[in-house]
Amino acid sequence: MISNALVGQGLNKVIEASSGKTFANLCLFLCNFDLEMGEVVDIHVVKSGESPSETNVIISQLYICPTHTFTLEEKFFLESGDSIWVAAQVGSRVTATMTYTDV
Repeated sequence: MISNALVGQGLNKVIEASSGKTFANLCLFLCNFDLEMGEVVDIHVVKSGESPSETNVIISQLYICPTHTFTLEEKFFLESGDSIWVAAQVGSRVTATMTYTDV
């Protein structure tokens, strides 16, 4: 399955595991489609009932050059209510695409 989101300024939820479901992410692509400006993002993996914070950042201050794509191939199991978030400094320059499967 695939989930797509435009990453706006600040925190943006990319995916959340549905109630009673467990997902395994296969890959996360962050594509900066802007032709001239880079973007800085943080990636959070958040347990159910929690919010994105400094304690659940897995990548901090990642710079993505114009027209480049960052690929995160690390695997995570997301149980019901767990989520992955991306925070952007400027916003509307990066798309987040996640491939995942039910477990």
